[in-house]
Amino acid sequence: FSVSSFLLSSTFSSSLTSLLLSPSLQKTFNNKTKTEPFNDAQAVIEYLLFAVYLADICVRFRLAFHSDQGLVTAPRLIAHRYLRSLFVVDVLALIPFDYIVIPIVGSGAKSARPLMLLGLLRLIRLYRVGVFFQFLEYNLSVSLTVVTIARNLMFVLYVAHWAACGMFFLARANDASLGSSTWIGRDQDRLKDLDTTPKKYLASFYWAITTFATVGYGDWFPVTVAETLWTMAFVLFNVALTAFIVGTITLLVVRRDARTSSYRERSQSLRSFAAVNQLPEGLKASMQEHLRLSFANEDIADERVLGEKEKSRGRKTKKN
Repeated sequence: FSVSSFLLSSTFSSSLTSLLLSPSLQKTFNNKTKTEPFNDAQAVIEYLLFAVYLADICVRFRLAFHSDQGLVTAPRLIAHRYLRSLFVVDVLALIPFDYIVIPIVGSGAKSARPLMLLGLLRLIRLYRVGVFFQFLEYNLSVSLTVVTIARNLMFVLYVAHWAACGMFFLARANDASLGSSTWIGRDQDRLKDLDTTPKKYLASFYWAITTFATVGYGDWFPVTVAETLWTMAFVLFNVALTAFIVGTITLLVVRRDARTSSYRERSQSLRSFAAVNQLPEGLKASMQEHLRLSFANEDIADERVLGEKEKSRGRKTKKN
C-alpha cells in the first residue's frame, strides 16, 4: 500500500460517513430513535464503510513511515508507533456506541434521542481529512492554490452541514411534530411542502448557508432559546472561519504579487542600467532573458538546494 492510496481511501471513507451517513443526524431528520432495521440501503453502505475503515486500521499496522534514520519497514516498530499514537482514536471512531447503548436503554425511553448523539463520536475520524490536505500541500504535482480552495470549500460544507443538522435536531427535540414553536414549523403551510427528508435537510442547509454568508433573508430564524443560542454560536464560529479562509487566500495572492513585483523591479533596474550605459539592444535583450530565466528557476538554484542540504546535515549532526 502506498501512502497516497492509504490517505485517499481513509479520507474518502471518513468524509462520506461524516457528511452523508452520520447515523445520529439521519435519525434526527427521520424522527427515529430505534437502531433497526439493519437491512436497508443506508445500513448496507454503513457496513461497507465500517469494513473499509476497519481494513484501514489493519493497514496502518503495516504502513511504513519515515524517521531520521530513513524509511522504517520493521512491522514491530510500525505497530509500536501506531499503538502509541492514533490507535485509540481510530478505535473510538470505529465503535458504534449509539447502536450499542440505545437498545440497552430502550428506543422508547426519553433519553434515547440524546443518546443518538453518541454516533457523533465517529466524526473523530475527520482528523484524517486534515492529514490528507497536509499531504497534498507538500505534493508538488498538485497546485497549492487548488488545494487551498478545495480545503476551504470542504470546511465550509462540513460546518454548514453540521449547523443545519444541529438546528433541525433542536427543533425536533423541542417538538417532535415540528409545531409552530420551532424555527422550521413556524410557517406550517411551508412545512407541508417539506414532506420528505431531503426537502427538510435542504431547508436546514439553506438556513445554514444564508447564515454563514451573513445574508439572512429572514424566512428562517430561531424561535426558542436553544435555537437562538445555537445560531449565535454558529455565527461566532463563522467569524473565525471566514477570517481563516480570507487569510489563506490573501496569503496566496500576496505571495504571488510579491514575486511578480520583485521581477518587475529587477527588470526596471536592468532597463535603467542599460539606458545609462547605452548598452546595445542585443545585449540588453540577452540580459533580460537571463534575468527571466534565473528568476523562473530561482527555487532550484544550486545555492538554495545546497543550503537546504547543509541545514539537514546540521540537524542530523545535532541529534547525534
